Amino acid sequence: MTKKYLTRYKPKPETLPPDNIPEPDDLIGISIAVAFLAARCRPKYENARAFKNKVNQRLRYAIKNGHLADQGGFVLFEDLITWARTKKFEGGLADIRLPVKGSVSADLPPMQGEIRGVCLPVTIEESHEALLAADQRIAALERELDLADRTLQEQRPYVETGWRVRQLKHRR
Repeated sequence: MTKKYLTRYKPKPETLPPDNIPEPDDLIGISIAVAFLAARCRPKYENARAFKNKVNQRLRYAIKNGHLADQGGFVLFEDLITWARTKKFEGGLADIRLPVKGSVSADLPPMQGEIRGVCLPVTIEESHEALLAADQRIAALERELDLADRTLQEQRPYVETGWRVRQLKHRR
């Protein structure tokens, strides 16, 4: 009779560290995708191994049902992040920016106008820069408002005189 020796479970080293973010059009292996999502999105109260299992099951279920395209054991990183954000894995994915693809075409008469877009800051430094820029813009607008108010106060007597003259003309 041979004696069986118990071996300890030794987890594999992370194949993709959470700080190393692939490009949106990169193909990454399913096991790497699971390790990436588990490392970045695991809640503090959840066991690491159990959460990794949960991510693995959800990822394979998404591939099986066609929510993610399986490309020979690989998935497109952009599709993976988009899928993960819809599945409440948002916690650790806020700093990953994906390009927005699309096109617009229309046959319209010549028009004038402007298009505005907002890109929210991701990091604290970007937030501070945005706040400083907004503060400077507010100060400039307050100066313009003060100038307009002073001009209005200067012109008020002339406007009131003109109003009185018009009133007198209409009474006759």
